[in-house]
Amino acid sequence: MSPSNSLPDLSGHLVDEGRLRLLKALGAGSYGVAYKALDTTSPPDAPSYYAVKCLGFGSRQDKGPVKLHQRHEVELHTVCSSHPSVVRLHRHFYTHGCLYIVLELGAGDLWRVIDDGVFRNNNALVKQTFLKLLDAVRYCHQRGVHHRDLKPENILSSADGTDIRITDFGMVVDDNLPSSSAGGTSAYMTPGMFNPALLVS
Repeated sequence: MSPSNSLPDLSGHLVDEGRLRLLKALGAGSYGVAYKALDTTSPPDAPSYYAVKCLGFGSRQDKGPVKLHQRHEVELHTVCSSHPSVVRLHRHFYTHGCLYIVLELGAGDLWRVIDDGVFRNNNALVKQTFLKLLDAVRYCHQRGVHHRDLKPENILSSADGTDIRITDFGMVVDDNLPSSSAGGTSAYMTPGMFNPALLVS
């Protein structure tokens, strides 16, 4: 996966005062790149890995609002991070003009598991997985946190579909945002939320 055009390829670089080595890019978005990272303090025979989201600040005129939104993302994700079906946010730090968010590493996303046919003819697993997702969403909403971009690609899943975790809080808002504000991926929006005039691409 090619890193975002707004950031250099940081594969192989050490960050977090040398604790984390960024190994390879897992995916890229408008402002950043997610990397698989090795915890260099972990024992060689039992290495620990994380997902590290590296976010740039965009153009100079966007820097203030982008930094504010990124801080919002970290704060709201942290509020929900203790739920078993939400990806855990371990910590975050700033260095070299970027925000780094250290997250637990998942095996893959729910889209891959669906595409592999894991849920086919297995209604019990579909129900079990959906109930876990609903419980996580309710947990977030009870804390005033709204993800706004739920889709299979933003839900990590074990290969057998039994362990799911909501991730990518990049479009998150709290209760203070007007309900008329649009956001997320158009194909997955509720009909009441979809408004092309307000859509953030």
